[in-house]
Amino acid sequence: MLLRRGSTGSPVSVLQRQLNAVGGSAFPVLGVDGNFGPLTDRRVREFQSAPPNTLTADGIVGPLTHAKLLGAFTSLFSDYLPSSSKHMFAGFASGGGSAGSGGQSGSQTLGLGIVTELRKDARDWARQVETFWDSLPTVHAHTVEMAAKETVDSAATKIENAATLAGRGGVVFLSVGHGIPVIAPGGGTADGMFQLAPSGFNVVGKNGFDSQVKKGLAQVSVFYDLRPRPNSLSDKENDENNAKNGSAKAKKRLADFNRFAKMGMSLKATGIAGIVLVTCRIGKATEMMNNARRLMGVPLMAYGRRVSISNIRKGSERFFLEGDSAGKGTNIPLGEIFVPSKGAKSNDIFFFR
Repeated sequence: MLLRRGSTGSPVSVLQRQLNAVGGSAFPVLGVDGNFGPLTDRRVREFQSAPPNTLTADGIVGPLTHAKLLGAFTSLFSDYLPSSSKHMFAGFASGGGSAGSGGQSGSQTLGLGIVTELRKDARDWARQVETFWDSLPTVHAHTVEMAAKETVDSAATKIENAATLAGRGGVVFLSVGHGIPVIAPGGGTADGMFQLAPSGFNVVGKNGFDSQVKKGLAQVSVFYDLRPRPNSLSDKENDENNAKNGSAKAKKRLADFNRFAKMGMSLKATGIAGIVLVTCRIGKATEMMNNARRLMGVPLMAYGRRVSISNIRKGSERFFLEGDSAGKGTNIPLGEIFVPSKGAKSNDIFFFR
């Protein structure tokens, strides 16, 4: 599709987001309004004349300009190559389709599954991500919405569906609730909580949050099946004994944990590259998160800072790490179509492989 001054609609909005995301412009960020006016024309010409200078700067976006945009956009993920990073998104960086899944057209592409709560700003961001990535020939994206109330089973089913839609080599973004690390004196990192649904599916660690599991206030402990000492029983083994004696709470905890573990096996079977927990600070609870990765079956990425979402301009929500001012760190236009990544510091992002 040829786009030029006077063009309107969703393709122009996508173009405007692409131009904002590739950055490096001497001009202000474009409004994403779907109108190809003089400011968009100026940005297109600037991009066409940028090195490598192989295009005529005529302001017309045809196949060659689209190809250059796609190449420039793909280069944003160069730091996800296996040779330079342990980031899970290597499939896209190393050639997009070669490591991806079968897309909607039947070609090999990277799949994204975005799982979001129904809070308006989070849902709007998810739709932005889906609309943008689905417009590119090498990506297919899908949004799955969590209801205000979910059971462990219903939430796990939705996460499994998102992974199936993303497909082999794809990535799932989970933007569904809170994360809280509890760092003990002396550096203990085994306690904390993150949500896999807005309510009804909390994943927890040891100590205070683990006690919530025993009270039935949270659903799954990642230490539930581990023995604290060689000659002792795990909480799971204790509950198995109590369930035989008719304890309803023990039966519920066992059922929730078993569904969580089954979800992990299902996620692994899809062949997705990994899951990004778009939640606050839980990456710092490293012992807890290593056990969460063990049970969830796939690599996890989590953050060491609070994750913020803000309306940047009409129709544009942006995820970034709290403390980054506009245009700095992760608070950049890329955050309107991707999880916080570019501009993150080394202790902002944690990987559990």
